[in-house]
Amino acid sequence: MNDLEKSNVLVSICCTAYNHEKYIDDALRGFVEQKTNFEFEVLIHDDASTDKTTELIKKYELEYPNIIKPIYQKENQYSKGIPINRTYNYSRAKGKYIALCEGDDYWIDPLKLQKQIDYMEANPNCTFCFTNGKILDVQDSKKNRVFIPFSKENEQYFYNKNKSYDVGSLGLLGFIPTASFVFRKLILDNPPKVYLKKYPAGDMKLKLYATAKGYAYFINDVTTVYRTNVRGSAMTRWKSYNSEQLIEHNQGYIDLINDINEYANFQYSEELDKLKAGFEASNFLIKKQKNFLKQKKYREWFKKQPYLIQIKIITSLFFPNFYNVLKRTMKLNHSNLK
Repeated sequence: MNDLEKSNVLVSICCTAYNHEKYIDDALRGFVEQKTNFEFEVLIHDDASTDKTTELIKKYELEYPNIIKPIYQKENQYSKGIPINRTYNYSRAKGKYIALCEGDDYWIDPLKLQKQIDYMEANPNCTFCFTNGKILDVQDSKKNRVFIPFSKENEQYFYNKNKSYDVGSLGLLGFIPTASFVFRKLILDNPPKVYLKKYPAGDMKLKLYATAKGYAYFINDVTTVYRTNVRGSAMTRWKSYNSEQLIEHNQGYIDLINDINEYANFQYSEELDKLKAGFEASNFLIKKQKNFLKQKKYREWFKKQPYLIQIKIITSLFFPNFYNVLKRTMKLNHSNLK
């Protein structure tokens, strides 16, 4: 019998960290304070941090040697294009379930894991489980708000209660807290090309792929905190993209949605086409193509945007000089227009 077979670990918490000195203590404390009737492990990958992140992880490793299981890199692996969780964390996970939380996010509900695992153990067809959370802007703490619904566009898919989702409805729900993700490890066995391909956002790929293997379940509790505007984060990097990079970025999402649709045997084409329309519209806006709003699916997308966004879209297309003034003064960019 190998170590995996002997293990009593039910959940493997996978965490990636890089220069998270200001935040990693919150993440690790949120893990070890979980109250569960099962064993869990924390697989944390420190990607050659140059601040005190490594030192803080080692402190927890000494205090919780049976739970905290780190990898300390001497060379940064992300910069080499290596998928960190898939390569270094998922591959050593002993749990039946995998939970995610990056080193700059954290958990605030000590019963988070227990709630999610209780449901998934009782419902074997559920392959993905998530919760609500808070968004904390590190540049302005007054901007705290609840994560879901993220915008007016996805309000109609939020029911303010526990709810099951299929791939189509989950996609239309929009951005959900990655730090709340729990999925069955078995979905990683013999994965298809849609899982192995690289897309702009691995969290979107994972939630759609995991849900396509069964269904997703939302627990309407605020259990996590997502920090935004963290220096060096993916979201922060995307905000600095030029037009060419944004077009390529959006096309990556479009490719992902098409691939998921094919993987799901086109059962959710109607919903996924609506999801895709936002990324397509963003590229039309970047290219200053005015006629796209004549098409029904883009008119429908436009009508679901907040009134202020509608004004920005019309201004950028038909009054570009005025829009450029607004863009400079309000620091707008086309990544907002999705």
